[in-house]
Amino acid sequence: MKSSLRRRLVLTMLVGGMIGGLIGIFGLYWQAVEELNELFDDRLQAIGNNLAPGSLGPRETRNADEIEDDIVIQLWAGDGSLLYPSTSDDPAPIPTAAGLMTLNSPTEDWRSYSRAMPGGGWLQVAQEQSARRRIAVNTTLRLLLPLLSVLPLLALFSWLAISRLLRPLRTLADQLQRGGPHKQVRVVVDDAPSELGPVIEALNDLLARQADAARRQQAFLADAAHELRTPLTVVGLQVQRAQQASNAAERSDALTALKSGVDRAIRMVTQLLALARSEPGASPERPLRTLNLESLLTTVLAELYPLAANKQIDLGLVASQPCLIDSEGEGLRSLITNLVDNAIRHTPAGGRVDVSLQVDATQASLLISDTGCGIAADRRQAVFERFVREGEADASGTGLGLAIVRQEVDRHHGSIVLEDGTSGIGLAVRVLLPLADPTHVARVSSKR
Repeated sequence: MKSSLRRRLVLTMLVGGMIGGLIGIFGLYWQAVEELNELFDDRLQAIGNNLAPGSLGPRETRNADEIEDDIVIQLWAGDGSLLYPSTSDDPAPIPTAAGLMTLNSPTEDWRSYSRAMPGGGWLQVAQEQSARRRIAVNTTLRLLLPLLSVLPLLALFSWLAISRLLRPLRTLADQLQRGGPHKQVRVVVDDAPSELGPVIEALNDLLARQADAARRQQAFLADAAHELRTPLTVVGLQVQRAQQASNAAERSDALTALKSGVDRAIRMVTQLLALARSEPGASPERPLRTLNLESLLTTVLAELYPLAANKQIDLGLVASQPCLIDSEGEGLRSLITNLVDNAIRHTPAGGRVDVSLQVDATQASLLISDTGCGIAADRRQAVFERFVREGEADASGTGLGLAIVRQEVDRHHGSIVLEDGTSGIGLAVRVLLPLADPTHVARVSSKR
């Protein structure tokens, strides 16, 4: 069961107060002992200096005021015999010199003041050390009682003060609860302490990013549902047409059209999955590897060559240079595949798609140029949006290729530009990617 933060803080303050109080009590006790020792020493000296030996007698033995606080008055003869004790209890040890001193006996320690008597002997005024300690304890306890009585008031004050200080957290919770899953909420706490400011700023940033992600996801699902509805409707119609075919030729045509519709739906679903995976934070970040972009480029061109040959398109790598790129692998392959595939699909039969890879000191420049219909300059930014198609030569396009490319370019911290094709014909797509970190390359090389 989770405990209350308020209760924790109050208990912490009380425990801290009690520990501090105990430390203060011990300090007060030792200070009281020191001060009482000085006070009692002065008193012993005053009594010893003002007391006349001749005034001591049986009356004083029975009723002497000096007996209070366990003060003992004793008169010793020169031979060490006890002439006069003020109490019938065990006597204090005989002094060995005049003045203040501490005397030890088997049963008790004594504080003693003595003065020499004419003709020999001692007049002694002594007090048990235990009596001094007892008086110091009683004095300390009398001072402690008011402090102990304040503890309940301290607990109440702490509870009220902490409740007031935690009010901004309750305000924060209330504002978060009022927000909906598709509603952007900005938290504002007017009386928040400065220490809570960075938390509120970070929380607002998180809420803004979550709201933006929710909007993009909602738009993505709406667009996907809208775009999938058309090919699936076509598939349903072709199935119905195949079922109603009166001869083998009509059935074959219907099945061919059905296969084309299914292929388009499969391609769209595949690209939707690729687009979803390329969304920031959609999947765990895979570790970066140092890849040879030239080698990956030639591999992708070899894979797509049959598609170009089927349309009698001249697909070729006109220039290339070896270079290394930091990438997790699949995203970079998806980037190249979508660019080349788009160029092939948007180029009419008998056209040309040229690919080149050039490198400078800091980045690699990948250029894919085709002889298709191209894209108007004022529409070149719009085609990076999802499901936007411009001047297609191939009806199987989904309008997702460049959206996937744009996200992968951003993930690789690069840039992409759409330009006019060679001699102003078609479209040229230029992608700039930063080269691999030299230290990373060195680490990879040393492992090999």
